[in-house]
Amino acid sequence: MSLVETGRGCNHNCEFCSISRFYGSRYHARSHELIEADIKASPYKYFFLVDDNLVANSRNAIELFRRIEPLKIKWAGQGTLSMAKDPELLRAMKKRLRDYSDRVREP
Repeated sequence: MSLVETGRGCNHNCEFCSISRFYGSRYHARSHELIEADIKASPYKYFFLVDDNLVANSRNAIELFRRIEPLKIKWAGQGTLSMAKDPELLRAMKKRLRDYSDRVREP
């Protein structure tokens, strides 16, 4: 498994979380071109997308999932449960999560 950083920070302001304090409740996405280049340069096909909140910006996340789909990788990441309130984001994740697609249900 390889680690690829996709962004830093989070747009939420949870009182228990140091990330929001450190980044001022802002999300800083990494360039999709750089993410794709890191994936292509890796000999691995399994990736953990390192991000404080992969779904902090749902538009960015959806576009990232679309961009990495042709690479035929298997990936995991972490994000807040706010993703459950975004049907379009869930559909994009379901389409791209090849190993886990049967576990993500339509809302």
